[in-house]
Amino acid sequence: MEDIKLIPDKINVIVRLCCYNYASKVETPDVVRFELHTMCDVPILTFIFQKPGEVVVVPVNFRTVATWPKAKKLTIKLQQFDLRKDVLLSEKTIVLNEEDTHTIQQARWEQQKMRKRQIDAIADFIYSDYIGFAGLSEVF
Repeated sequence: MEDIKLIPDKINVIVRLCCYNYASKVETPDVVRFELHTMCDVPILTFIFQKPGEVVVVPVNFRTVATWPKAKKLTIKLQQFDLRKDVLLSEKTIVLNEEDTHTIQQARWEQQKMRKRQIDAIADFIYSDYIGFAGLSEVF
């Protein structure tokens, strides 16, 4: 995987998994489990694929997004995108329950009280150590 893009709009949140060569792509999104975690008011969108160790974590830094949906049940679209062919390969829609949506909205309000460097430090930890720390690499 080359890059993960978080693309929120007024209706959905798109999590785009971008790669230049999808011959070795991750599992098809039909076999993915979603979990919401939070760390210090930073929501962590966690996608756990069927193969052991295949986990995608996306910490949400609300200071870097221009908009965020105001829905009772947030819709996330997990997409696999081939950058070489400039084509969407697959998409799975995940609708969060009201409790998870509320947790994300609360974190959004709490992040407004935080400094940018605080959020950046938490996101750095999530990217570097969180998967092993949370035991997510051994879930299947």
